[in-house]
Amino acid sequence: MEDVAKRVSFTDPISAIFELNEDLMKRVGRLTYLIEYAHLGGAAILLISAMALLIGFFNNWSTENLIFVGLALGASLLAWWWGRQESRFLDEYLVRSSAVARAKNWEPHPKLPTGSDPLNRFLKYLQDQDERFARIYAKKPEKLEKNAQIAGKSGKTYRFDAYFRGWIFGWRVEPIVIFVRLVPAVRIKDVREMKAAVEDIFAAEGQNGPVRAFLIQTQGGDIAEDVLVQANEHVLEYERTVGGKTLDWSSPVEVLAEDPSGVYNIGSFYFG
Repeated sequence: MEDVAKRVSFTDPISAIFELNEDLMKRVGRLTYLIEYAHLGGAAILLISAMALLIGFFNNWSTENLIFVGLALGASLLAWWWGRQESRFLDEYLVRSSAVARAKNWEPHPKLPTGSDPLNRFLKYLQDQDERFARIYAKKPEKLEKNAQIAGKSGKTYRFDAYFRGWIFGWRVEPIVIFVRLVPAVRIKDVREMKAAVEDIFAAEGQNGPVRAFLIQTQGGDIAEDVLVQANEHVLEYERTVGGKTLDWSSPVEVLAEDPSGVYNIGSFYFG
């Protein structure tokens, strides 16, 4: 039955991509172990074989033994180097594949969760939509600050209805930062102020993981077109460390509106 399902999926290229991503994500733990084993094991054998080669030279080992140790040295050097490179690639792949997984489950009009107010409803939605936030928030709920006051490099203090900067110890778990502001109706001014505030805060504190900045419109489900243009064309710019490399990164201010029909209207979004 499983084979039939996979054959059918290849008639839909998008489904085939999602399935391939899911299959590889199921094995990524074992792949990570194997790559790290090659990296660390290669380094250990590299050190041992280098020392053995030096000892052999000074103790007049036979040519056959020196050749054998030299081959072990070369093989371990390649294993260490390739393991190091592939480990970094795997870190980058995990970021990309996780974004693909979130994109698969994304809905432009998700149902509003039950909650006493817009912020509580949104936090429930975010736990369901972003597994990174859900995992860290479940273990460290105290990392979420409501009515937070955060200082930027300029010395100015910015207010957010919710602010979350969290991290837990784990294999390749990135620290995630989330900013949330609630407004009756999102204006271009709100998008510009959110971008300036977040970038000013990062200039002071730094950032090396994923960032999500949300503007939640609480009155009316329609988001102005010029607001969406502003959010999608004037993105947040910061640095993010992926695979041991610090990269220039960007993400939009995400704009959502609570529609009276009981759903979110999502104007700008980010899967990364």
